[in-house]
Parts: sequence; C-alpha cells; structure tokens
Amino acid sequence: MIRIENAYKSYIGVPYVWGGTTKRGMDCSGFVQRVFGEAGIKLPRTSSQQWMVGRTIERVLLEKGDLVFFRTAGKRISHVGIMTSPEKDQFVHASSSKGVSYASLGWRYFDKRYAGARRVFPHGIAVREPEVLLRLAWMFGVSGAVAR
Repeated sequence: MIRIENAYKSYIGVPYVWGGTTKRGMDCSGFVQRVFGEAGIKLPRTSSQQWMVGRTIERVLLEKGDLVFFRTAGKRISHVGIMTSPEKDQFVHASSSKGVSYASLGWRYFDKRYAGARRVFPHGIAVREPEVLLRLAWMFGVSGAVAR
C-alpha cells in the first residue's frame, strides 16, 4: 500500500488529458493504471476493463487502495479513482476539470454516480498482524497463509 500511496501522491496536480498516461497529462484510468503499475500491479487500460479486475467490495468495507468506479456517462462504467481515506470518504482521481486531485464519495456528484468498488491483490504489503493476514488470505482465496 505504501508504494501505491507514494505513487498517487506524486501525480497530484498533473493535468487531465483524455487518453493520457504521463505526467504531462492523464485521464482517470491511465492514472490508476500508472499508479498500480509503479507498485508492480498490472491493470488494464480503461475504467470499464479495470471494473472487471479483483473482487467486489461493499462501500462500507472500503479500504485504502480500493478502486472506486462511477457511471458518469450513462449506464456504463466511465470513471475510476483510488480510495485514499475510507473514514473521510476520500479518493484520488484524474478529474477532467482539476486534473489529479482528491475528491469525496460524499459529494453529491460522485454519490449519485457511484457504481461500486473493486479490490485488487495487495502485492508487496507487509502484514504482521495475524488477523489481518488471515482476512487477506480469505479475501483472496489463499490457503496455507503463515503469519510472521
């Protein structure tokens, strides 16, 4: 999670460019793909493709690093962000008006368009608490997990 957090923070303020995937400009799914890629997690390019990756997570169970999805253009998935602070309903995304910035699921615009969330496998997360390790093992169907 630390690698993902460091990566998304490095993009705050990058302008929005439709189809963009660099610090010169990026769109929402390019931003998410780039951040997770820097953490060693390969994701597809578009938000609708990213919607198909990982496990569905209920809104009340959101954690840092979960992908949050929105229907901003009709019924299809058309926007994605990364949850940064579940207790504050905060996520980071590439906004067409503000570039890469923080937003809140509680804001009326996002609340009305919220489609759901997905959790991708948390590569590289060091977990020392046995309860958390067992929870992760259960969530991702891993058997034989050993706590350190």
